[in-house]
Amino acid sequence: MSPLRYLRVGFAVAAMAASFAVAGCGGGSDASPKVTYVDVEDFMFRPARIEVPSGGKVVWRNADKAKHTATAKEGSGSQFDTGTVRKGAARGVTFTKRGTFAYVCSFHAFMEGTVEVR
Repeated sequence: MSPLRYLRVGFAVAAMAASFAVAGCGGGSDASPKVTYVDVEDFMFRPARIEVPSGGKVVWRNADKAKHTATAKEGSGSQFDTGTVRKGAARGVTFTKRGTFAYVCSFHAFMEGTVEVR
């Protein structure tokens, strides 16, 4: 085998070893929480209904002209509130309690959405 071939094989083995080290062996769970985005535009939450795993984070991104919130409806079983999200800004909430939670924009009550936490 030529010296160049040994070098190529060596690089291939090193690359495989590095990928295993980064990916992690042993089948453990991914420690980073899942992030789901909701875009706020045209006075609507898009998508209006989302599903996230327990421990997942929902981030509302405001692409609208007005300021908005994502605030749990009274009696929804949750008390989350993003606070005011100005144009071009984003705010997130991590959901750990399972259930289905309705929310509205506190400035524009006709804007409604739902987060289902599995």
